Amino acid sequence: MKYCKKCRELSDSGVCDTCGNDKLIDVSPTDFCFIAEYESTYGEMVKGIFTGENIPFSAVPYGTGARSGFGLRLENLRFYVHYEYYGAAKDILSGFSFPTVE
Repeated sequence: MKYCKKCRELSDSGVCDTCGNDKLIDVSPTDFCFIAEYESTYGEMVKGIFTGENIPFSAVPYGTGARSGFGLRLENLRFYVHYEYYGAAKDILSGFSFPTVE
């Protein structure tokens, strides 16, 4: 499995699907990998699920800058997990039908 340090995305093809980077590296167990993006309501639920399942994660607010200009929370949360937990986190998320942000 290859890893794009810029996007924190995994790739089987050797080219990042997000940015087109073709200088990917081998992923290490402690690399934070993007797993999914959810609207904040679902993101808060995912936080609780990952915490309850002892999956270390980082949830980064993401969205349009206009909301932050008004002092509002950004509308989405992007989730990253260490690669060593990636499979377990994917399995957990597959049990829920939360809509992801594309």
